[in-house]
Amino acid sequence: MLTVIKRSAKPQLQEAAEILKRIEIRDLYKLAGEAIVTKEVRSKIKATDIVSWQENSSLKASDLVVHCFRLDWGNGEEYPLDSMVFFESEKPDVTCKMHLNKNETSQYRP
Repeated sequence: MLTVIKRSAKPQLQEAAEILKRIEIRDLYKLAGEAIVTKEVRSKIKATDIVSWQENSSLKASDLVVHCFRLDWGNGEEYPLDSMVFFESEKPDVTCKMHLNKNETSQYRP
């Protein structure tokens, strides 16, 4: 059905065809900016705040979608390599843990 819309010559389907083309090439939204904010401020930021911070911009609050989210390592606040064990190919009985600020090795005991 999507191919039919994209290839149609009917004028009433041209807007839909253009939207589908934009989706295909991932030309959906423009990044107006980004900021790292504290946890306390995160939930309070509104589109009007962002517009007021812009200089010489034609942005309006209605142009924006504010999406606040937290990025982490996939393991909450913990560094992911702290819970992983690595093995050396030359010495399979030696493990290595990679910590954020240090490395440690130990003898592997299954």
